[in-house]
Amino acid sequence: MASNNKHEYLENMGRPNWPGPVSLNSFIYPEPAEDLEVFLIVIHGQIPRSGTFTSRDQHWMFQWNLGATKTDGSLVHRRLHIVQERNLMGQGDLNHLTNWGAITVAEGSLTKMYGAYILLKKMTPEQRMEFETISNGTRVRKPDGNWNCQDWCKTVLETAVKGGILTQADVDRVVQRAEQVEPRPYTR
Repeated sequence: MASNNKHEYLENMGRPNWPGPVSLNSFIYPEPAEDLEVFLIVIHGQIPRSGTFTSRDQHWMFQWNLGATKTDGSLVHRRLHIVQERNLMGQGDLNHLTNWGAITVAEGSLTKMYGAYILLKKMTPEQRMEFETISNGTRVRKPDGNWNCQDWCKTVLETAVKGGILTQADVDRVVQRAEQVEPRPYTR
């Protein structure tokens, strides 16, 4: 399926024929009515024992805090990102990325330990809703060996600039900082 810009995109946002990730109940963890800080998060990748590693090998995503869980007080976030599904339903790894749409999750240890939080801006509830709509509608390219989650995030950001949610200066600042995040050293 060809599309504009001579890139090929996956149908259905790359969603495989199995259930998507579990999102926490939005009635229990609703979107707050106040302005919230929205972050671009870079998960510090780990340098391999051998081979090369660049900033392009680190995972990028967007996230904001919705509050805390009722049980143990863990932070609850609204998260926007694309992922590579790994060996689900016995079908093996998929060779492409998937946009499942926005999900509500409790903060995981990986994000807590290795996430570099870069403030995008404080957004109103309406801006967050529009930002989420943009991300949910941002398509996923077919694998080409280059395009990844960082390119997807940049597309979301560019669309948010066109929609008046962000300024180009906001985007330039955040992308520059994200590209400078250092990976974790190799450990056994």
